[in-house]
Amino acid sequence: MLSLVLPKGSLEKATLDLFDAADLTVRRASDRDYHASIDDPRIDRVRFLRPQEIPSYLERGLFDIGITGRDWITETQADVVSLGELQYSKQTSNPVRVVLAVQDSAPWQSAADLPEGIRISTEFPSLTERFLAEHGVKAMVVPSYGATEAKVPDIVDAIVDLTETGSSLRKNGLRILATLLTSYTELVACGAAYADPDKRTAMEDIALLLRGAIQARGQVLLKLNVAADELAAVTAMLPAMSSPTVTALANTGMHAVETVVPKRGVNTLIPALKAAGAHDILEIPISKIVELVLRVKRKTARVLPVDREGRVLLQLGRELHRRSDRFWLTIGGGAERGETLAEAAAREMREEAGIDVDPAELGEPIGTTVIDYLLFALLPVTQYQTYFAIAVDDAEVSFAHQSLIERLTIERHEWLTADELERRPERLADPDTPRLMRAAVAAVRDRDGPG
Repeated sequence: MLSLVLPKGSLEKATLDLFDAADLTVRRASDRDYHASIDDPRIDRVRFLRPQEIPSYLERGLFDIGITGRDWITETQADVVSLGELQYSKQTSNPVRVVLAVQDSAPWQSAADLPEGIRISTEFPSLTERFLAEHGVKAMVVPSYGATEAKVPDIVDAIVDLTETGSSLRKNGLRILATLLTSYTELVACGAAYADPDKRTAMEDIALLLRGAIQARGQVLLKLNVAADELAAVTAMLPAMSSPTVTALANTGMHAVETVVPKRGVNTLIPALKAAGAHDILEIPISKIVELVLRVKRKTARVLPVDREGRVLLQLGRELHRRSDRFWLTIGGGAERGETLAEAAAREMREEAGIDVDPAELGEPIGTTVIDYLLFALLPVTQYQTYFAIAVDDAEVSFAHQSLIERLTIERHEWLTADELERRPERLADPDTPRLMRAAVAAVRDRDGPG
């Protein structure tokens, strides 16, 4: 029914591993074969091609469905249907970034500092030219076909390239000047094929299996027995996806408990459960989690405080389940019952940063975005975000009113310009944050605020 195109190259092994975990094992005669098959009635043809070409081939209807990166979709500006992000890459589950990098000793500190006629090598000429035009930079963009980071400084002055960890750039004496794009791998479809009801159903089935395999990574199923009088103490220790399943065992005074927990940390959780009264503990691997197909939809109010120097107050957060995953986010959260979005934004300012503002001073929203993420790496959330801007003067930031979860996940606050943020190595909770920061600065200056 479906023709499928998969990426050849750096993403190839990770993609094959994912399809295998989803019980969609790809079979081919050798690693060099560009033709393959999957023993599934929904897929009748499989090809391997360069990810750079896949968006255009899908747009033209040469394939029904495929996997590529948001970077190449943006570069080619192909009109395709996204079936969602697949959070994996060649080394980690983190996204990759398209960045502008220069020699570490170069004098430039932002894209706006680049001189006229600068030579920039890249595999993303279209994306690079659009970015430079937005920043008023006249440059010579030189197409690259590999080893881009090795061309500075004798061949070109700067590069625009992909990075996942930044290690290759650092090894070559390069420094990130700006982030053009944050990119996850995506499952995408030809528009005409997606409009076919039968093909769309098959696509959604495949997407479900792939997402289920990704969600199961790093998770295990714990099963245990516990006496009734120790049940509360044991279940309180379980960091479950949802409430644990508890079943009373007939005529024993015992309960059977099962729940999904992160694999990481289970080596300390099991002894703690046993000490609390659990026994007959089983740890079972999980290949897929498919029950979490319902997506939480959440409306939030977010606020960008701007100081005299045109800097915006941001927060550096980190994931509870993966402390090394650090990211920049704005102040904000969901509106409570009966609150307007402006009232919610003002409340979040006080709770998260200790700054009191009048909701009326926030004015009209400066922008809206929609982001998708996994809450605690498990629950899919679509978050609709409305942004406000406000000028603040000599504000003292305080953590005093933060909730426990905020204290655990917010590492620090920092005043940054958009250019400074684009040079930071951490990912962005909302990829549009730099653009919104610039809009916030412009908005408060239009209101005759500080600076």
